[in-house]
Amino acid sequence: MKKKSSSFSLGKGRLVLIIILILTSIGFSGFMSYQILNITDSSEELAQFRAKINQIVRTKDKKVTVNKELKEILSKKEQVAAVFTYNNDYSTTNPFKSLLEKRPVLKVEDKDKVEAEVKTKPKPKSKPKPKPKPEPKPEPKLKKPDIKVIGLVGNETNKRAFLEFNGSESYMVREGQVINGLVVKKITSHEIIIAKEGTEFSYHCGGDSCENIDL
Repeated sequence: MKKKSSSFSLGKGRLVLIIILILTSIGFSGFMSYQILNITDSSEELAQFRAKINQIVRTKDKKVTVNKELKEILSKKEQVAAVFTYNNDYSTTNPFKSLLEKRPVLKVEDKDKVEAEVKTKPKPKSKPKPKPKPEPKPEPKLKKPDIKVIGLVGNETNKRAFLEFNGSESYMVREGQVINGLVVKKITSHEIIIAKEGTEFSYHCGGDSCENIDL
């Protein structure tokens, strides 16, 4: 019985030892994995740190060369003036690109020349406005001829009239007769119609100065 109990305790001790060894190996593996990952992260941070240092060094080198570039540019005689601007954006700047940017500016003489050309440039001619059509002038009214009826002679079918023109000349006229450019259109017992250039004028016989003789 003693041998059996001792062998059982020995087997139990071995089992415990195996379990301890397994747990120890698992813990050691986890620790090593953590160290490896930590070393990898440290390597990346170290690489980034080195890159930043190199960038700072390059930027300082550029600052040193800026004064040299300015002296070289300003020493040259140029016909067109220029404005130089300094780019402070180091993070996005091309390392091989100059930090100075040149922008040409017109001289005062060139500005005056451009302004003179603009002033002397002929303005586009505007189209002439159409002239309003003149309103038709009213035709002048014809002046009534100076005629005085002295008397009438004849019957209803054959009437004649004694007329005095302009207070001097007297004529005996009948219907349809033309005298001094005037047309005798109609003769009645109390009225004589005379036309001038298509316009008719009426003359009446009456009063002591007009004689009406029936034949």
